[in-house]
Amino acid sequence: MVAFIGLSCVYMKITLHERAENIEEHRLDEDYLSVTKYQISNKYNPKIKFSILYWKAQGKIIDIEIKQI
Repeated sequence: MVAFIGLSCVYMKITLHERAENIEEHRLDEDYLSVTKYQISNKYNPKIKFSILYWKAQGKIIDIEIKQI
């Protein structure tokens, strides 16, 4: 299993999953850039967790990082 996945220049909309935990949202710029970070557990093995971090610009995702924790 991969420990890190990074996606750049994604430009898509995203909604938080119902299993999202420890949600943190920070605005870096009033109208332009924000960062959202949360954790999600594997559906079939809840001991396996992932940290998901993404940057949003003007309401669309521009970068995503997914790490196993």
